[in-house]
Amino acid sequence: MICPLSLAGRKLLVVDDCEEITRLLADMFSACGARVSRAKTADEAMRLIQSESFDLLVLDMVMPDVDGWDIHRLISRTSPTLAQRTIFITGDRWNRRTLSRLSAQGLPVVYKPFDLERFRQLACCLLEEQPEDTSEGPH
Repeated sequence: MICPLSLAGRKLLVVDDCEEITRLLADMFSACGARVSRAKTADEAMRLIQSESFDLLVLDMVMPDVDGWDIHRLISRTSPTLAQRTIFITGDRWNRRTLSRLSAQGLPVVYKPFDLERFRQLACCLLEEQPEDTSEGPH
């Protein structure tokens, strides 16, 4: 999967309770020219989404304070364009409920541990399919 689109200048939000994951993804996306914000909790993520515009959201499905699905549901109401530009991440590869939800959402998922190059390409392709929309600002 080769995507010619660059991440340069794009704003990404990475939400995961694991500091190592958010740092790893922030470093990778930053090296591709993206501006990356990180959040470790749902509250932090929602505050950022309400105060800034993002082109892409990377969202962990399982976090201690709230389920990633719940965050996505809220985002769907407040920032529908961002909700469509979401990549879920999870280590829960074999849970039937997780697999069923992923299938129903139709949004991409990357399983931990992940291949960083494939992750970057997926982000580029998702942004290419959904061109930048500047009409949806902070809420």
